[in-house]
Amino acid sequence: MTKRIFTITALLAALSFMAFAQAPSIDGKWTSQLPGRGGGPATERVYTFKQTGTTFTGSFPFFGEVVAQIKDGTIAADGKITFTVTFSFNDNPIEQKWTGELAGDTLKLTNPMGRGGPQNFEAKRVK
Repeated sequence: MTKRIFTITALLAALSFMAFAQAPSIDGKWTSQLPGRGGGPATERVYTFKQTGTTFTGSFPFFGEVVAQIKDGTIAADGKITFTVTFSFNDNPIEQKWTGELAGDTLKLTNPMGRGGPQNFEAKRVK
């Protein structure tokens, strides 16, 4: 009987730990190199993320003087992320739903409305 109670307690403890597994950290600054137009030089983009638990916000310079805001960001324990990018272009508000995956110090991102269609690229954590 004691062995059965111990086994059940151990199983419940393991399940509790798995249920509360922490999401990886996206907090901080990240950089990416975006290909230039028409074969021009690449442009560095710096992303800043602020994470609280499994949610995050942030910002990055989108183009020119336009700063994009990151909102509604979520990160799962397996590193999959989703977030909304908002910015204004010619006084028109624009929202884009981005996705990605965090693996260590590499963040793979997909901009659904890149030049000519979805644009996939990587960002690296600034240390």
